[in-house]
Amino acid sequence: MNEIKLSKILEKLKNKKIKFRFQGHDNILLTHPSNIENAADGSLCFYRGKDKNVLLDGPNNNNCFIVSNEISLEKHHKLNLIIVKNPDLAFCIASSLFIEKKEINIHSTVIIHPSAIIGENVSIGPYSVIEKDVIIGDNVEIGNNSNLKFCEIGEKSMIGSGVIIGSEPIGYQKCDDGTWLKRLIFKKVIINTHYINFCYLY
Repeated sequence: MNEIKLSKILEKLKNKKIKFRFQGHDNILLTHPSNIENAADGSLCFYRGKDKNVLLDGPNNNNCFIVSNEISLEKHHKLNLIIVKNPDLAFCIASSLFIEKKEINIHSTVIIHPSAIIGENVSIGPYSVIEKDVIIGDNVEIGNNSNLKFCEIGEKSMIGSGVIIGSEPIGYQKCDDGTWLKRLIFKKVIINTHYINFCYLY
């Protein structure tokens, strides 16, 4: 996991519009998120309870706790505290910084139609097919064995493995001479910043 400076976590919470109060030293390095029972040096933990003794017995100046603003706790020199309304939400946002970023790449087995538009920092898993008239925004992650056609995927979307999105013909029309013509679809499937897994969208 990444080693994160506490000041970076505070900055992340601010960027996410989380209101909080902070006490302690924001220059310490944290190494991992943890539950309260396993708090150790470098831990980032959260506590939603109101028993201040839990905090006084556990944390030290080498870790940080995200706690509820409902707890009655006097300022203590050894505690690094982020005090918020919703500790669970703040912890989820803060702990995401410890996750190693996946290497961005398009696997060598992926088939991409020349007309497709692929954004920056896009990752596409093995054996996926990106057909014509597809637009993929920046920072999109697409799993293995997925098939995308006649669609537009918004930035920061995640498409799971085995997903099929889009359909070119929606049927056929028989001509007087006995031949068949494709009945085309005239609207694209448009996805904006979502996670899609195990589904078919036409």
